Amino acid sequence: MKRLKHLLCSNNQIKKIDLDFASKLPSLEVLVLSGNKIASFEDIQLLASAKSLLHLSLLDNPITELPAYRLQVVSLIPNLRTLDFQRVTLKERSLAENVLRGDALQPQPDNPKLLAARRTRSSHVQAAIEQASTLEEVE
Repeated sequence: MKRLKHLLCSNNQIKKIDLDFASKLPSLEVLVLSGNKIASFEDIQLLASAKSLLHLSLLDNPITELPAYRLQVVSLIPNLRTLDFQRVTLKERSLAENVLRGDALQPQPDNPKLLAARRTRSSHVQAAIEQASTLEEVE
C-alpha cells in the first residue's frame, strides 16, 4: 500500500493508530477518521511520523472536545494543511509552535455559540462525507 494517498475510515470504532502506520502508508496525504472513538492525543501520536499527511479529519471523535484540540494536533503534525476540513491558519501554526516549545496555552472558556456552531458544522461535514463518492466532493 505504498502508493495509497487517500484513506477514508469514518465510523469504524477506531480508537488509536497502529504502531507501523506511517511505514505501511508512506504516501498517505488524506486521512478521514471521522466518527470513531479516538479520545486522546496519545491515540494519534504515531500520525506525527506520517510525513506526507496533509489533510486529516477527526470530526465526531471524543478528542475534538479536548482543550486546545486544534493547536495540539497541528503541533503534533506540523505538515497539516487542513484539519477537520478547515484550513490550518498561520495564527494556529504560530500558536502550535508555542505548544511544541512548551509554552503554556491560555485557557479559553467554552463559548456555547462556538460549541453549537462546531456541532452543526460537524453534522454538515458528516452528511457530505456519507453522500460523497470521491474525496473531491467533500473538499
